[in-house]
Amino acid sequence: MNEVETATIYDFWCAVWTIGVGVGYDCYVNRPRVPVFLNWYLVLAASSGTTRKSTAVESALAVVAETARAVNFELHGEYRPTPGRLTKYFDKEREGYLAVPELVTVMGREPYMSGMPGALTDLYDGRRGFLSFLSASTPTWLVSHINQAVIEGGFTSRCLFIVEEQAKRRIAWPSGGDQAELVDGLTTLMTQAKKTHSISVNKVAMESFTTWYSSRKEPQDEYYKSLFARADDHVLRLAACLCLNDGTHQIQDRHIGYAIQCIDDVVSRGGSLFAVDALENKARLLGVVDKVRRVLIEAGMDGKQHNLLYRTVVRKVSTQEFHLLMSIMHEIGCVQRFEIKVEKGRPKTVYRATKALESAGLTESILSRV
Repeated sequence: MNEVETATIYDFWCAVWTIGVGVGYDCYVNRPRVPVFLNWYLVLAASSGTTRKSTAVESALAVVAETARAVNFELHGEYRPTPGRLTKYFDKEREGYLAVPELVTVMGREPYMSGMPGALTDLYDGRRGFLSFLSASTPTWLVSHINQAVIEGGFTSRCLFIVEEQAKRRIAWPSGGDQAELVDGLTTLMTQAKKTHSISVNKVAMESFTTWYSSRKEPQDEYYKSLFARADDHVLRLAACLCLNDGTHQIQDRHIGYAIQCIDDVVSRGGSLFAVDALENKARLLGVVDKVRRVLIEAGMDGKQHNLLYRTVVRKVSTQEFHLLMSIMHEIGCVQRFEIKVEKGRPKTVYRATKALESAGLTESILSRV
């Protein structure tokens, strides 16, 4: 993916995901009583069009489609994936993966889709089946749909949200890359994994893992607390994928060290979306933007003076934040801004809605620029 405009962190995690899909049930970390299988739940998160999220998902999907014995549930099913169809699929099948470029496809607001986080949570631990999940979304959509109930239900502790807003670089004419080489590499890895089957942890790595595990302090925020309970699983799962990738087939100290750094980084990035403060702040701004839209649309061609418009949201937003939001809305062409001269005093600023103010996805576009 070096010559493609995807974020480097997406390339890394999508590669890890393909390893997990490839080895399936054949390989696991032999932790006593609670073995760790290598299925991943990953959601790539960034504003629309900035980091090529869908490209990253589709590239990973193309590789596993030619190698994995598991079935892409979305293609296997005749209709859109639903909680009921997903559960029914695993009543008959042992393995599968679900990779969709847009998370809204499987977690929309429709009543029949509301159970999807619960269905994915139930399948994660491998007791009913072996499912790997990969998707992508925008931060604004995630914040409005992944609420405290979903966090407390356990989905966010199992799913890693890979947040990045910068592509590796701008590439005017991306090269195709050699997918056949990737497919061959994953096929070889899968063959070796079948022989390894059980992945052990060497003595030095075990000491590092134990030291890290024992020294952690439990956080208070619900999002961080949910991940705290499963961070050790994620570290071991990533360390196992790394040792399979480099051919050592045993978790060593460097694998544990890299895995801890990577998981800590992912947790920290996810906190910018789902920690209580972040959720409350984004929900507040969502409300402000929606209120401003309604007021300006109702005002029609007459528009609304700056001070009168601000009064409608004054309890939810500071003066500085309001100025920023209105500047963004003006820049992207969803409001017009006029200066009206008065006999005494400074000119009055008036905002008027344009047709773009009613377009779908506008709130998401505005908040992505805040």
